[in-house]
Amino acid sequence: MEQQGRVNESVGVSRPPARWLVPSGRAVALGVLVWLGSACMASDGERVYSARAGFANDDSGLFVVLDSRVERAGYMDDVLTSDYVYEIRVAEPDGTMQRTVLERRDRSLGEVYYEAEAGYLLAISTDGGRSTGWRAEVVRLDGDVAVLEEGNLAPPLFLPDPSGSLIARVRSLCDPGCSSWQSRLVLYVSFYDAATLERVGELHALEWPRRERPGSTVTWSPDGRLVVSDGIEAFALAPEGGREPVAVPACRGHFTAGGRASDGRSAQASWDGEGVEVTVTAGDAPGWPDRCFGEGS
Repeated sequence: MEQQGRVNESVGVSRPPARWLVPSGRAVALGVLVWLGSACMASDGERVYSARAGFANDDSGLFVVLDSRVERAGYMDDVLTSDYVYEIRVAEPDGTMQRTVLERRDRSLGEVYYEAEAGYLLAISTDGGRSTGWRAEVVRLDGDVAVLEEGNLAPPLFLPDPSGSLIARVRSLCDPGCSSWQSRLVLYVSFYDAATLERVGELHALEWPRRERPGSTVTWSPDGRLVVSDGIEAFALAPEGGREPVAVPACRGHFTAGGRASDGRSAQASWDGEGVEVTVTAGDAPGWPDRCFGEGS
């Protein structure tokens, strides 16, 4: 193939004229877009502020989270986020008397649980952006902070029991993938003592076959057992060992006391970088445990 296009001068065939390599219109347009995207990504961006609030496990107070991040315009319609910062406060049930229990942290905050009876908050955060590092921390109300666990990739589910004395750890594995309803689902469940942060009880392993499932549930039952379900079957796991088949909970997702008040009230918060406003509203949606196990459970 290398010889194709060469001239055989012995028969008097002339060489074709030289051509300049001129980029096509599409290539030029693509280059402009890349340049513009680079210019946008290099800009300082804008800091965006947000807040959220939720009830403690005994309805005795609220947690208030202040979040901020920098947003930059990326390539096409993409938005790049960075420079995450969060702070956690506790407050009275009406949102007054706010007190900071965790000062500014340069991370992105995910789940928060306020265990007022046990005197701590459980906070699960990530490095933010494209990083995969995560950390589960126990924040005592006296200001002491201890790392429960940390790692990379997706964090497991951490779920305190209704009293706050135990913290369940649930790691799910799927084959071929959790996005498939017909994947094989495997759960590994263990427990932490919230006071000592040491593992307690037995390690539970549950496996469900490949099948369509309406949705999984992890929640604590009123009698202190962790209930796990794939939407078709459910088991109650005792921290000290043993499991028992039970009815499938009515809720989907993961639930414990807190977040929403037991009478259905919910809390919202807003923050513009200066003032924080908290409002509490009545709601007709039940809280835990009625939402999962029926009224009066």
